[in-house]
Amino acid sequence: MKLTVNIWERVMLGVVLGQLQGVNLATLRKAGKALDVIELSPTEAEEVGLSNLPNGGIAWTDGNKEYDLEIKDPEAAHVLKLAFSQFTGWQGQDTRRALVLAEKLGIEEEK
Repeated sequence: MKLTVNIWERVMLGVVLGQLQGVNLATLRKAGKALDVIELSPTEAEEVGLSNLPNGGIAWTDGNKEYDLEIKDPEAAHVLKLAFSQFTGWQGQDTRRALVLAEKLGIEEEK
């Protein structure tokens, strides 16, 4: 799976995978493979001015940077899509951005 994502999308994919619950070890390992691609390296974090906030959130100074990511393991890509589809932590203000990211992941609208 190849994706071009901005910093918000990349961070949210990490959040989605980081909040997986009730999965078996094989699924957890596949999620880890996806996280290896999604998580920012220290250099990438520095480039966008990523910082931890006192309330536990994060912030960045460069929201325009885009990243070309490739998750080569199809099962890891499947776990990412599944985790994204089942994530329940969205806020109303994230609606448009989350739907754009769902489209990038190839997740179709539920009927």
